Amino acid sequence: MSSRIRTDLGGRLRDGRKMAREKHVEGEQEKIGNLRAGSSGIMSPEGEVAGSCHRLAHLRQLGIEVDPPDESRQIMFQLGTANESIVYDDLLQTASEDEVILRETEIPIQWFTQNGTKVTGRPDMVVCRREVRTYEPSALQLAAGAVTVAEPVNTPLYGIEIKSIASVWTSRDIIGEEQPKLDHLIQSAHYSWKLGVPFRLIYKQYAIQEIPGWKGTQGREGWSQKLFPKNSPHIDYEKGRIQPFEIVFELEFDKGSEGRLRYRKEVVDGSSGGTSGGTSGGTPWTTTLITTADIERFYEFVSTMGSKGELGPRPLTIGPDGKQKNYNRCDPKYCPLAETCENHEKKGYTKWLTEVRSKLGK
Repeated sequence: MSSRIRTDLGGRLRDGRKMAREKHVEGEQEKIGNLRAGSSGIMSPEGEVAGSCHRLAHLRQLGIEVDPPDESRQIMFQLGTANESIVYDDLLQTASEDEVILRETEIPIQWFTQNGTKVTGRPDMVVCRREVRTYEPSALQLAAGAVTVAEPVNTPLYGIEIKSIASVWTSRDIIGEEQPKLDHLIQSAHYSWKLGVPFRLIYKQYAIQEIPGWKGTQGREGWSQKLFPKNSPHIDYEKGRIQPFEIVFELEFDKGSEGRLRYRKEVVDGSSGGTSGGTSGGTPWTTTLITTADIERFYEFVSTMGSKGELGPRPLTIGPDGKQKNYNRCDPKYCPLAETCENHEKKGYTKWLTEVRSKLGK
């Protein structure tokens, strides 16, 4: 007897997202105790924190989800997953015969802090060259009948971190300032550091975004026009719209003593084939405040927050250049634990954690 095939399309889609969400939550439970590259941050020698919030990174380690997505945000997050598949499929069209593109679980990173806490992560993609390495047996192995072994090896060339843009204001920041978000740079830098290859950070925006307040009355400039660049190819200035776009930033660590991450916008010249280095050139490099030592220090601190009972300072709200942004990430608009920290952080770690669990029902 055949099973019933559901015809309620909307219900099926909702149930499918619910089932996928439940599977994700189960997978997160299996990783309790680990620190995650998706929560990458930096800590200065003086103890200042930027990038991901160390307190949220610690809660994730404990298996506490601070801001679970509702139905609408689950739909939005699906675009991020689809975005990776779209980029992957486009790359396959121009892949060379000896090129291999590994994704997430195919090329994970893993390392340990000094107290043995595991740090794990899965880069979106890593472009590799497949090579054949030959291993010659030793004299003793030859005597035992061993033969020369030829083994295929995937050598990483560069990594790719992909971000999907949903907000018109994020689009403004990326196309106007041509500056990646600090959190995204740190996460990419973390992967780059552990894989030993440069990275590309790509932003993709798929919608025609209407810019609010673009035109004023009687043909005058609207309040928002001064907030956007004056000559971007991604803006329809007549209609006040941001067109779909993709922007790629090249990332690498400089050769200085501190090894700071630097970035530049990749420039595509429209010709086929590219260069031997895999890119067609870029704008001048911009050096950031991000170093591998600061990433490592961040994770070392988070790994001991529970055992030492230390909350650390509030994270800074800064850009890659260290300059203060015009908002505060600890504002209740951006963090559901803002009031909890405000009211209980001075009472110590244990009281703070108790209040967090109470607020979140954990």
